[in-house]
Amino acid sequence: MVVRWIYYRLDNIPHRIQDAVNRDFIKEQDKEWDIKQEEADRKVKMVLASQFPSIYKKDYLDPYEEGSELYDENLELLKRVRDIKRAEEVIMVTAKW
Repeated sequence: MVVRWIYYRLDNIPHRIQDAVNRDFIKEQDKEWDIKQEEADRKVKMVLASQFPSIYKKDYLDPYEEGSELYDENLELLKRVRDIKRAEEVIMVTAKW
């Protein structure tokens, strides 16, 4: 019985090592996924702000109170995108002449 218990314990060592490796790998993958998700969210915000300002306002400005940090941050992004768009329009108009 003792020998059987020893063999059972020894057989489980590789599984325990692999489980530890898997946990580390999963943690790494979760961190990378979070970074990619944040980057994708920023890109979506930029596209919505530049192409669909009404949808951007509905999704990112209306849910927050005026003066809150998120509201101010989102409003600043919308203003920056508008300024960039206006500058591009001016460049296009002057390029035509």
